[in-house]
Amino acid sequence: MSKSRRVAISSVCGVGALLLSLTVMPSAFAASPSPSDASGESLVNPVAVTKPLTPAPLVGDDGRIIVSDDGAQLDAEAEQLINKMRDRIQAGDLSVNAEQLAQTLQAGAVATPKPSATVPDPLNGSAQPADPVNYRIPASANVFANGSGGYTIPRPTPGGHAVGNVPAGLEEFYAQRVTWGDCTSYDPAGGDLYAEAGIQCGYAIVPLDYNNPGGPTIAIGMLKRPASNPAERIGTLFMDPGGPGSSGMGLALDMEGVGAVQDRFDLVGFDPRGVGSSLPMIRCESNATFDAIRQGSDTLTAAQQNQLLQAKTNDCYENTGAAFGIDGHDFISQSGTGNVVRDLDVLRSVVGDEQINYLGYSYGTSIGYQYMMAFPDNIRALILDAVVNPFENNEAELAKYQQYFANVPVTGDLDQIAGFQATFEQFMASCAANDGWPLQDGGQKIPCALGTSGDTAQMLAKYQSIAQQAWGGTAYETKEANPVDRRPLSFADMTQGTIMAMYSERLWPVLNAALAALEGSSDATTMMLLADNYYNRDAAGGYELTDAAFRTIWCTDRGTPPGKNDDPAGLSAEMAEQYRVAPFTDPGLNADGTQRGIEPVNDWCTYYQDQFTMPAGQSLEAMPNVLFIAGSYDSATPYHNGVVAAAASGTTLLTVATNSHGSFLSGSECATEIGEHYLFDLVVPSDIPGQQGMNTKDIYSNKITGNECQVHSFRPEPTLSSARGAGGELVTLSASGLVRNTEYELALPAEFGGMSVKGTSDVHGALTLTVQLPAGVAAGDYPISIVPSDLADNDPVVKAEAVLTVVGASSGAQSPTPSASAAAAPDSPAPSMLPEARDGGSLSTTGIDASLLWMTLAGAVVVAASGLFLRRGARVDEEANS
Repeated sequence: MSKSRRVAISSVCGVGALLLSLTVMPSAFAASPSPSDASGESLVNPVAVTKPLTPAPLVGDDGRIIVSDDGAQLDAEAEQLINKMRDRIQAGDLSVNAEQLAQTLQAGAVATPKPSATVPDPLNGSAQPADPVNYRIPASANVFANGSGGYTIPRPTPGGHAVGNVPAGLEEFYAQRVTWGDCTSYDPAGGDLYAEAGIQCGYAIVPLDYNNPGGPTIAIGMLKRPASNPAERIGTLFMDPGGPGSSGMGLALDMEGVGAVQDRFDLVGFDPRGVGSSLPMIRCESNATFDAIRQGSDTLTAAQQNQLLQAKTNDCYENTGAAFGIDGHDFISQSGTGNVVRDLDVLRSVVGDEQINYLGYSYGTSIGYQYMMAFPDNIRALILDAVVNPFENNEAELAKYQQYFANVPVTGDLDQIAGFQATFEQFMASCAANDGWPLQDGGQKIPCALGTSGDTAQMLAKYQSIAQQAWGGTAYETKEANPVDRRPLSFADMTQGTIMAMYSERLWPVLNAALAALEGSSDATTMMLLADNYYNRDAAGGYELTDAAFRTIWCTDRGTPPGKNDDPAGLSAEMAEQYRVAPFTDPGLNADGTQRGIEPVNDWCTYYQDQFTMPAGQSLEAMPNVLFIAGSYDSATPYHNGVVAAAASGTTLLTVATNSHGSFLSGSECATEIGEHYLFDLVVPSDIPGQQGMNTKDIYSNKITGNECQVHSFRPEPTLSSARGAGGELVTLSASGLVRNTEYELALPAEFGGMSVKGTSDVHGALTLTVQLPAGVAAGDYPISIVPSDLADNDPVVKAEAVLTVVGASSGAQSPTPSASAAAAPDSPAPSMLPEARDGGSLSTTGIDASLLWMTLAGAVVVAASGLFLRRGARVDEEANS
């Protein structure tokens, strides 16, 4: 198995839209020794994470934290950011003078904040120019140019071949032909992000509205990295990095060199509808407006914040789809995850796979779980890493699994920000223990800006004394050479920059330098660099559209809880509780002693017109095996989410001892090796422990000492009933705990004539078989078993064993007839007993000619399967998606 490799989306940032690529981290920035938590136990030795997941702004217009499924650009982005800082230090345009900072901190001096840069008014729309109508539309869209300055997405190109299950009415989409070609033109920034030999890009056409497949169409961008060993190729591995709003194409781009996975799969990253290179893109406020919101929203009243929130939402409807002749309301109403999974199933067919292989991180796990709900029979292998709560929109269902999070101190809307607070406390402890870090390999160490006491309360107070001065944007500014280019640092950006650093220990030295620069010289350059990196802002002031996509998809999926805006006291109390749970986000007190940041501002989804479009999460049964991976101290997607998801779907959980946001192909070698085995063989090995003696958790979130990688199976135990009868009699066998709609084979002993039969389980994973015992067989106990007919199918290790007891010949033996079969189980149509193909399947035998089956008493076997005789993948009618 190949070693794990860090993968991430490359970003276009820096001066002149410099393309930053993955680089090796020098030893000076290696993860520091793990500190101890409040209980005295040493924390998990961190494994660096590199998933390129872009979340929503965790700090909203009103200063409150917006809980995100995902982290910012994470560890590989951390490498890029540090390298960018190093370049700027060497160029002399980043004022991080380690010696001067050290002297200032040792002297205990605190700079007096001096207002400088002008704080913009985010409500003054006339002062904020609009972006061009074609902003970030990639050149690849030119194939859809209509000659009138806009674009028209056509119908799918015929000529492909639909494979697997095809919902009625969507045949032209499932059977379309995709033109693959050079990827250079797919970069929304117009650069060379995708200018790499050996990769291919193309667009698949899908309906804007699946309930109106004859209506407008949109284009889904894909990037393919072909399997490097075609002779061993298994199929296509689709992937999504999270968000919502992050680019799957970029994730696949950075998958070069992932060893065995790349050898055996075509790696295909797709940009979900409205994201990245997919067309049209979700667009909201202009770059200038976004800058003004970040810098000038701290002190707005509740009424002003609501006004700004409504204006931002209106911008989304006005700007989305404008260049493509698609109404923004029409597009946004169809932008949710429920449609993303339908797009993904179209892509499955387009690349020629009967069943899907999919890798999803963070929000990408929401896509995966929703796919499990919508297309349970179309799954070969899913790896869902850094798991989002599948029941965020179904509290009643979540309550069924309370045993798995009863020990978690904070759950619900605040569990993520509580995780960030815990990580921030680890940062403080490590900073004190190391007395800071150097910023450059071999450079002078910058002392810990928060002191070396190691006292959490004391260090937190020091941080707050620095951070809370940023309120209103009048204390700190960036230090560009030209004063016109300087930008004020708001408390919102202060908090955002700090949160950015919580996603990777590699950024802890940067955060320390940022805090030291603020205290020593009111220089916000480094802190702003952290915040800008989170928001994907380049040096020219241009933003990627990830934030707009996140807000829009999130609100379309989830929406504002009913009645939330009608409870002003509750809104204020919610903010006060956040500051209690995560005091590093507390903006402090006004001059009159009142608390800042608790204005009863409307929920950030309030003005979106289509909400709650994501199907409510449901428990699942008889599923093919899926591998959920959860980090024991992942602050962005708490550990218990993975436990609940695996338990609710009857699948498998891999617990990884890490505080990182994601593990597969991202720093944990044991997680990567286990995941590879599963992708290749559909078996999750339990004998790859990784490092031993790690501080981790059990499935109830109790802290334990154990292996780095622990496998927990929630798979149902397959059972096969034993039976007894005399020779010539009919006996009934019942199997349960099988995978739904999957063909199984009943293995009978050689004394039965060497025969075996095949039947298909029902949607509940049950199968009923009626067997006529041979008249001449000797009395005794005979072992029998039931296994998948095709061991390359999902869950090849599923096997149930039983004993068939023959007690002697029966004078009443009779030839089997269709009327003698066991009744079909509920939820399935009664199968034909004739030995001929039915519904794409067959009743097959080995060791006897099927045409003689009914004529042969000795050794006759009748199968009454509780499902249709078909292979898994033929959907049960009542569950089919239209």
